Amino acid sequence: MFGCWNYREIYREHVHCIEEWQEAGVNGRYNQVLLVAKSSSESPESSAHPIPEQELDSVMVEALFDSGEKPSLAPSLVVLQGSAGTGKTTLARKMVLDWATGSLYPGRFDYVFYVSCKEVVLLLESKLEQLLFWCCGDNQAPVTEILRQPGRLLFILDGFDELQRPFEEKLKKRGLSPKESLLHLLIRRHTLPTCSLLITTRSLALRNLEPLLKQAGHVHILGFSEEERARYFSSYFTDEKKADSAFDIVQKNDILYKACQVPGICWVVCSWLKGQMERGKAVLDTPRNSTDIFMA
Repeated sequence: MFGCWNYREIYREHVHCIEEWQEAGVNGRYNQVLLVAKSSSESPESSAHPIPEQELDSVMVEALFDSGEKPSLAPSLVVLQGSAGTGKTTLARKMVLDWATGSLYPGRFDYVFYVSCKEVVLLLESKLEQLLFWCCGDNQAPVTEILRQPGRLLFILDGFDELQRPFEEKLKKRGLSPKESLLHLLIRRHTLPTCSLLITTRSLALRNLEPLLKQAGHVHILGFSEEERARYFSSYFTDEKKADSAFDIVQKNDILYKACQVPGICWVVCSWLKGQMERGKAVLDTPRNSTDIFMA
């Protein structure tokens, strides 16, 4: 049996070796994501009513679970909300990778576990031990040692919105109440109450999440800031003139410009403009709504 310290290093190496995380493009988008802190006393805003950037305060990822000189004041549960495509999963996965390299939360957490809410429902048993085996990719992981100091564990539950009706129906078929599911017990702080949790979710699912929370910090992920949109166009179009031309077209269309706040949509718009330029077509009619963007 490996010692606790040795297994930590084995787990860090396991994180490095998961190729699909590298293929997700995490390195390119992570530094361009804008996080905006919100008061935990406020009810989170719906994505249908975006908040102007100037009315919110930015917060660095490093500060989410580390309050500097007073770590006891750092929240142990943080809800990261945002619309589809704003980079929640990209950010969550990169956080695990950065912890594994020692560049994020050094000395704060012994283990950081990424849990895909969409995939975890496939676990045959809803037990904490099985969850840890799954996270470690190792059925021989020293669970007892890992759980010895739960306050030094961070679980990133990615995609709470996936735990909606289809998930509840699966639980009912197995004779379990949704309230008894492992993830709900973690969120309610009934299991490992001293561990830290980061929950990502689409804003529309907050009404189902809020009743489970006792106290949490809320953070809104907006995607690209105005400066980052310009930087993205410059990096996408290697030719400076084409980059300037494309960005000028987008800036003149308020709908396109706002849509490019979402990293995924920004890529779609750049791809469309690049195709038009390569075919030598003048961009006369620009999209007027999200449907037009995807049709184009």
